[in-house]
Amino acid sequence: MVTVKKKQSALSDRRAMLVRLEDYGSDGSWFCVNPFYKHRKTGDPVILGDRVLLTSVHTGQGLNVTQVHDGIRQGIVEVNALLDSPTGWHINLYLSNEDNQDTIIKGGDVIRFFHAENEQFLTCDEYHGRYHAFLRTTFRATASSATSSKALWEVDVSPHTKFRATYYSGLQDHAARTTCKIKISSHNENPVHLTVTDEASVDTLFELDPTTGTSDEDRPIPVGSFARLRHSQTQRWVCSSRVAIDEDRETRIMHKVSCKLDTYLRITHWTIFD
Repeated sequence: MVTVKKKQSALSDRRAMLVRLEDYGSDGSWFCVNPFYKHRKTGDPVILGDRVLLTSVHTGQGLNVTQVHDGIRQGIVEVNALLDSPTGWHINLYLSNEDNQDTIIKGGDVIRFFHAENEQFLTCDEYHGRYHAFLRTTFRATASSATSSKALWEVDVSPHTKFRATYYSGLQDHAARTTCKIKISSHNENPVHLTVTDEASVDTLFELDPTTGTSDEDRPIPVGSFARLRHSQTQRWVCSSRVAIDEDRETRIMHKVSCKLDTYLRITHWTIFD
């Protein structure tokens, strides 16, 4: 919750009050929406594209933006609360009501990827002091019976479409506290495998693609459907491999995840579960 702290000054602008993100919020989390332009009046409906002023009900101060000039961080601003703030806020669409369905995958959803051909889950786990993204053999009878949190991934919306929860996204491991993301190891290697990184970049962007032909690229992906995962930058398809990570084990259950250009391989097919 965006919360105004009435008794704490902002870090950069000492005239303003501190604004923080809190898990549960408080009295400082309530804001009144006021018109920014003079041709709009109090009581008018707020619509997409409007520019508004957000005033704290608790302190009467407006949600404000102050440019930070510290000589180190360029283009950084501080969000604070300032009396008579001139800062206007633009209303943009994050999620269409048509897409807001429990059965449709959206940005922020936590999902699992089950490899349909090999019956393995896409997993992130530590092995010999390093994190690896791999396909884990579970020896379970059904895909839905797997319960490990290490096979949970959060759909992270691409910055290019940051105003709306779409299906073009990065994948963040939900269990790892280090916020691990998967990316391609090297564009020039053959074969190409997925590795783990802490930083978000173009290398961590993937697209969900339906396994059936369609002319609608933005078609929603339902939970439980078959889909393919494509690396956006190289246009390679994420698929299974027989390269084991845990070669020192008698029974190998960790296999590397590869990326190939062939779009017709059955090893590129995944089932998505919530």
